[in-house]
Formats: sequence, structure tokens, C-alpha cells
Amino acid sequence: MPTRSVIARPTPTGWEGRYCHHHGHPAHLGRVLFDAVNGHFAGDVDAAHRYLIDDHPAGWSYLGGDFTKPTGFARRIDRFADGRNQCYCHGDRDDPAAPLIGQQRAAEFAHYGYVLSHEQLTVLVYRDGRRLEPGADVGWSAQPDWDDLDDRLRQQNQQLPLRLG
Repeated sequence: MPTRSVIARPTPTGWEGRYCHHHGHPAHLGRVLFDAVNGHFAGDVDAAHRYLIDDHPAGWSYLGGDFTKPTGFARRIDRFADGRNQCYCHGDRDDPAAPLIGQQRAAEFAHYGYVLSHEQLTVLVYRDGRRLEPGADVGWSAQPDWDDLDDRLRQQNQQLPLRLG
């Protein structure tokens, strides 16, 4: 079963972003986004927004984190093996642009959300059976233990939000 998520940027009234179908848990997607901003995008959060939200308007099947390979959907059985980022608008698919997703719509399907701001990566978690809420604020300066964060966010009695870095 996929772990669905939203990759977003802040707006004056909340946030907006794109759908990501597979591997949306923090131990995978949180790590990929953190590493992308600090590595491939050299700290330029606006460049990350352009790539993740504006340049791929049909959304994502999977973010593998290898930004050296061509971006695009792959129909192969082992399509997650090579780490390529797979959008729905390039490669073996050519889906039309989808509307940006906001808080209300994301609550209908997403397990997690990731809001990339200039100050931090905010990890949103699905709570109370009806909404995504801030689960952790991860500063861009210090790599967290993503496996530990993932475990902590899954705990029902966790005090939210966690502040890291």
C-alpha cells in the first residue's frame, strides 16, 4: 500500500503543493527532500519549489532522490531501484497538469505532508482522522535521524510538534 503525501510551499493562508504517491513516510521522503535542498539545490529553497511543484505539474509517483538521472515515470517492475525521480508528466506518462493541493484537499488522501520554507522543513502528519497537522519542524542546518523521527511521529501519544535543528 502506498504512503501518500504532499510536497508543498508556504502561502499567505497556509500551503499548496503537489501529490506524491509512493514512499511518503519521513524516513524516505523527508530525507530525500532535506538532502535535495541541502545538496542538489545548494540551499536554494525557491529552486526546490520550482522543480518539485512548478516544473512537474502532474505530481509525483516517487521521489528517489537521484537528481543526476532524467526525471520521468518508468513502467518497469523495478522502477524504484535506480533512485530516479518519477513524475506523472514526463517519461512513460504524459498526464495533464493537476490543480495545486491545499490543506483541505490533502486531508482526503495524504498520510504526510512536507512544507519547504526558507527556515525549515515542516513535516505534517495525518491526525484525528480529518487533517494534516504539523508533526515536526526540521531546520535545514542539521540532518536529523530520519528513522527515529519516523518512529516518533507514528506514536499515538507523541507531543506535537517536534522541533529539530
